[in-house]
Amino acid sequence: MTQKRRGDRRTRTLHTAVRHELLDLWHDMYEARRHANRGCWSGACESLERRIKALTPFVGPPNWRHMQIEMLEQGIYQRFHADMGYTVAPDMAVVAEMRAERDRSLAEIASPAYLAEYEADKAMREQAMRDHWKWVDAMRGKS
Repeated sequence: MTQKRRGDRRTRTLHTAVRHELLDLWHDMYEARRHANRGCWSGACESLERRIKALTPFVGPPNWRHMQIEMLEQGIYQRFHADMGYTVAPDMAVVAEMRAERDRSLAEIASPAYLAEYEADKAMREQAMRDHWKWVDAMRGKS
C-alpha cells in the first residue's frame, strides 16, 4: 500500500473518530442538562460547550436527527452552531412529532402525578435556557 493511501485511510479513521467523539459530547451535554440543578446552565455544560465547539470545525455539525429532542427543543443545538457560523435547520415539525410520540408512550405508563411533574420540569428547563441565552446575549452586548 502506498504512503498516500495509508494517509487517506488514517485521515478517514481520524475523521470518523472525531465525529463519534462529537456525538458522545452531545450525549454528555444532554445528561449534564438533565442533571443540572433547577435546569440552570452548569459548569459541566460550560465545559462541554467549549469541547463541542472545539471539535465541530473539524467535522462539521452532526445531523440534527442524531440529537436528543431536548437539545433541539431548547435550541441548544441551533445556538451552538449559530455561534460558530453554521446554519443548521432541524425540521421542528418532525421534532414535534417525535415529542408527541414520546409523550403518548409516557402517558400510557405514567401516573397523572408523574406526568404533571414531568411537564413542570420540562417548562422549568426551557425557561432556564431562555434565561441563560438572554444572559449570554447581554454579556456579548447583543441585547
